[in-house]
This record gives sequence, C-alpha cells and structure tokens, in this order.
Amino acid sequence: MTCRPDEVRLCQLCLAVTAGVGPRTHHKVLTVARAPGVSMADLFDWPASRLESELGLDPATARKFQKIDNPLRQGNNLKEELAGRGVEAVLKGDMQYPDRLTRCLGQDAPPVLFMKGDPSILDRPTVAVVGWTTPGPAGSCSLVRAAPAPP
Repeated sequence: MTCRPDEVRLCQLCLAVTAGVGPRTHHKVLTVARAPGVSMADLFDWPASRLESELGLDPATARKFQKIDNPLRQGNNLKEELAGRGVEAVLKGDMQYPDRLTRCLGQDAPPVLFMKGDPSILDRPTVAVVGWTTPGPAGSCSLVRAAPAPP
C-alpha cells in the first residue's frame, strides 16, 4: 500500500522535526517509501532491526524513528501550527524549493524549509543566516563578518 502525496508530505514534516533525523536519514526513508507496495506511514511501524537492515539506519536513529507515534497526526498538527503562524513548509522536490540548494548540497540539502513570505526570493542572490543553539566563537565571528550591523 502506498501513501497519498498529502500523507507522504505529513510524514516528511514529522520527520523534519524529529531530533536525530537529518537530511540523509530523510533521504533514505523517502527512497524506500517510493518502492512499489511500500507506504511511508508503514515504515514507522517497522521494528528497529528492519530499519537498520533495509534503510541502513544506525541503531540509535532506528530507535528514535520507531518511537514516532502516529506520524500522520503529528505532521498534520505541525502543518496546522505552521499555518496559524503564517509559515509555509517547502519540501525538497516542491517547485518553490531552491534548485541551487539541491545542486550544492545534494543529499545533505535540508529536506524541509520553513519560511514566511515570498518563496520566489529563494531564486535570487541571497544571504542565509543559520542559527545555532550555542554557537562557538568561530560561528559567531563568521556571522558578524557576513552580516553587518543594521543602519
């Protein structure tokens, strides 16, 4: 059984906010979910050992993945929360997703971009500001050099 596109999208949103699940794991899951007869939502019911053997997940990531309860509901809750804040989720593969991110980063490109505003600006020359929860001195210094203080 395969998921409808909207269900795959909800599962992707759920994965995007799951700690320990990065772009490469996201890519592995999508690749397997595209196989005939495989439902992305069903992957969340697989035992950790199968996630390790068929998706190539490390044991810790497989356990985190397996603990996700009802990804469709979680994805829908996130979708509604984002809509309430005026935030759009742009998934890799969407028309609004910037091609250059995929070209430059390949499988390491973020699977989901959360944004407010006009997505067409992503096709123009841009400066990105990436946040850390605890930036080190080098990261802080780079940010100061890249983004001068506002006038």
